[in-house]
Amino acid sequence: LGLFKLIQSGKNRNGTIIDRDKQLPKGVFYLKWLIPCAILLIVIYFVIVLEKTGSYIYKPWNEQGLLVLLSSWGLSTVLTRKYIAPSHQNSFYEIAPYVKSGLLMLLFIGLSYFFFRLDNIPRIFIFGTGIIFCLLEVSAFYLYFFSRVPSASDFKTPPNKTSFDTLGQKPLMFENEIQSGEISSVGKKLSFLLDRINLSYKKELNKFFSMHVPFEKINIDKIRIINTTSLTNIQILKDQSIHLLINLHQLNDIRRLNVYFLECYSKIPSGGILIGCFEPLEKMSSRLRLKMPRFLFTMLYPFYFVFYRVFPIIPGLKQFYFILTKGEKRVLSKAEIYGRLSFCGYQLIEEKIFGTKTYFICEKIKTVSSEKKPSYGPIVQLKRIGLNREIITIYKFRTMYPYSEFIQKDLHDKHQLELSGKIKNDYRLTAWGRIFRRLFIDEIPQIYNWLRGDLKLVGVRTL
Repeated sequence: LGLFKLIQSGKNRNGTIIDRDKQLPKGVFYLKWLIPCAILLIVIYFVIVLEKTGSYIYKPWNEQGLLVLLSSWGLSTVLTRKYIAPSHQNSFYEIAPYVKSGLLMLLFIGLSYFFFRLDNIPRIFIFGTGIIFCLLEVSAFYLYFFSRVPSASDFKTPPNKTSFDTLGQKPLMFENEIQSGEISSVGKKLSFLLDRINLSYKKELNKFFSMHVPFEKINIDKIRIINTTSLTNIQILKDQSIHLLINLHQLNDIRRLNVYFLECYSKIPSGGILIGCFEPLEKMSSRLRLKMPRFLFTMLYPFYFVFYRVFPIIPGLKQFYFILTKGEKRVLSKAEIYGRLSFCGYQLIEEKIFGTKTYFICEKIKTVSSEKKPSYGPIVQLKRIGLNREIITIYKFRTMYPYSEFIQKDLHDKHQLELSGKIKNDYRLTAWGRIFRRLFIDEIPQIYNWLRGDLKLVGVRTL
């Protein structure tokens, strides 16, 4: 009777399909499926106990058995999201979560039984209940999904978009405030200002700026060159008043990088130029290596790296680090700097190394990312385009430096893909990340996406 009602619940009196997709928002559990299945699990357990013992007498292990069954069922339900509103026209996609959930439930029951040493509970009570419940549930929903006639609402129309934004950023409208000035005059003024600065490579730096800075977007009276780590020196500038802002102090000594980039963002208009420099991780390592014997470098470098790289990103330890160093001499990778710039609304125009410092030229061309918490942890959440052009969140082990996801598109457009579908010459990868990539270890957390139904085991990569 229960199976018959479940099959008929998808039809009205005229035999037509009810539009289920409009009953509940996507991702919300159907209580009319969840509650009866929970009751069914409990009933099966008591029926088996009654059948095997001849009478039902309360014993302490009854609570343990029910707790294991309900916990295993609940955990498998949450992981596979099996009781949510149907969203596919393919019935195999709809029944898949119930099959996965059944297998997971039996796995959790087995682990609980042997891990907690529940030898006092007859195995038939727990394993028998789990197997019978899974078979009944899968059979019922198999008949339900394969007996229903798909309605028009079951066929999703892909969104009519030519491009997708997975980082919460939009291109800026270029304001009319930026006037096209005389290129030669702007270039001469910039050269004059650089000549007054004590830099051993100022001629090479001036040539680099002359070749890549878009002088046609810069007003000759709206150029600022500073050498500071203090945010106050940025905050005192008038908003939208600077077309070209150059800070000659390395970013490694600035404590709050995102706050600094956003302060600069507010001081330049759309299309404005920001220039800065930093000492990348690789150059820092080479510089330290030249200062001491090899054996001493090998001994000290791990401690140096942990203190100046790891401490600033661990809650609790980073406060201790900033008290001791005032935020100076941080170890920063090129990928993190450019990722932070992209996160804050800039796009890299060009870069070049002078000595141990890398100078970059970037342009304000897009809005600040709406991503609330860019991840520093070992597992990263990445937004990708899945079936029907739906934006999904996939999980991976971190193989790249922080903020690397924000320059994914730039590298994809600049470099070709390998046969594996991954970007060639990807400088965002860490040393251990290359090993993880080669062995596909970084993909392991996507098993969770497969359980949720976001991905298939066979098919094209998410975009």
